[in-house]
Amino acid sequence: RGRHIAFTDALYWQGRRREAGNPLAIATLGGYLAIIGVLMNFPRATNFWKYARWGAVVSGVIAVLLSESRGQFFAMVIAIIALLPISRQIRNWRGFLATAIGLLIFAGVTFVAFDALAAGSQRWSRDTMFDVFQSTRVTMASRVLSVWANSSPIHWLLGLGTSSSYDVTILGIYPHVVAVEVLAEEGIIGFLLFGLAIAAAARSILRTANYVRHDP
Repeated sequence: RGRHIAFTDALYWQGRRREAGNPLAIATLGGYLAIIGVLMNFPRATNFWKYARWGAVVSGVIAVLLSESRGQFFAMVIAIIALLPISRQIRNWRGFLATAIGLLIFAGVTFVAFDALAAGSQRWSRDTMFDVFQSTRVTMASRVLSVWANSSPIHWLLGLGTSSSYDVTILGIYPHVVAVEVLAEEGIIGFLLFGLAIAAAARSILRTANYVRHDP
């Protein structure tokens, strides 16, 4: 069914019965599986898992590609590239070699799976992705910000209301840009709280990293 996964319990969309699940959930699961498979470190006594892990990585990448979820795919790739040097702790030539080999294997798995599963899908073409990004993300975000900016000062502070980003767009869809949605829906006060939450999370990451930096 393409991007839709049938379930026994039907969903109702725009007044019509539709048996479909959320492909983003499948893509997120596949992305987590691939990330964990690449980044995990195993003791020498379990060399089997060092090689068996790549079966899990392949399965995860394929799940993401079959769901046709582009955001999850690129997020998975970026996360692995960014975190693999930390996972392998590059302090000498062995760490560098392990990281380089891991990246090469993951790149090969991703390229082969992408070429086999995604090449025939319009969703993965460069022109389609650019057009969709422009028409849904950029255009819709601009529309939401325009409505918010032209509203009253009380809305600047408190926002237009929860889920208003969906209501004020021309096509009735979310812009899928979280920062824009928070600013428009919860106003400057909500946006500041959003920023504080991100800052608190970043501070916790740095604090936690000090506890585990010597543990592979």
